[in-house]
Amino acid sequence: MDLNKLRLQIDEIDAKMVDLFVQRMEVAAKIGQAKAENHLPVLNAKRENDVLQKVAERAGTDFAPYANNLYQNMFHLSRNYQARLMEKETPLTGEIQKNVKNAVWEFPSKAVVACQRLAGSHEERACEKLVAQSEIKYFHHFVDVCHAVESGLCQYGVLPIENSFSDSVFAIYDFLAHHKLYIVRSLKLAISQNDAQNTQNHYTRFICIAKHMEIYRGAHKISLGFSIPHTLGSLYDVLGKIFCQSINLCKLESRPVPGKDGLSRFYCDLDASVFSKEVLSLLQDMELSAKEFSFLGCYLEMA
Repeated sequence: MDLNKLRLQIDEIDAKMVDLFVQRMEVAAKIGQAKAENHLPVLNAKRENDVLQKVAERAGTDFAPYANNLYQNMFHLSRNYQARLMEKETPLTGEIQKNVKNAVWEFPSKAVVACQRLAGSHEERACEKLVAQSEIKYFHHFVDVCHAVESGLCQYGVLPIENSFSDSVFAIYDFLAHHKLYIVRSLKLAISQNDAQNTQNHYTRFICIAKHMEIYRGAHKISLGFSIPHTLGSLYDVLGKIFCQSINLCKLESRPVPGKDGLSRFYCDLDASVFSKEVLSLLQDMELSAKEFSFLGCYLEMA
């Protein structure tokens, strides 16, 4: 077989597919407008399932799985495009917009900071790096640190959230989400551990939390929380939204939701900033479609 001739055939097919894709997206835009006028949600799961069934039948046994994958991605793209066209400010995006409008360059260099554990600890080092001139108040438990920030006793709180040997502390994430506290800065602190034979280096990641949303210029990381049911494609749907915006997902962790069978809670970090219109569109889409969605902050991570 002549490889060049086969590639020319692919080029011709691709040209037709692109034209048809553009036509499909234009029709999807009109459907989005109709949904907006009739106050209908972007997602119509029954319609998508019906289309997938027809596609599988038309594609045949050998190609049905591949066609399914192709159309799942097209659904993500169509929904994302519709959501952007139907864009209406939500409480979250409205609050973010206010913060972005009033964003300042410099993080405060002086503040009262709540810290877990005692003087001389890694937590104290983290406090001093995150807030240069920090007046530190010490507490025994992370809940006490959070309450000190929530009550206004301390402007900020510093907590360890993960290290290179173990997973994140889900209890801290849950508390932040339920009490609407926000991450305003983070730090990866290198820590050395000595044993009888050698020195091992690893890091602990600390977060700085505040009572209210604070977004500073240069913020490049976003932390989110959301819950989804144990149904086919539910996680794929959320990840597809992120992929469609070409955003890097740099962390994803999950656990079952206690007392809610069939529901999982996810926490993720994105390499992204709310100063981007595309990111705001993504957050709006996720807020409207995901269960128990939590925006935990947009912040700068210090190395």
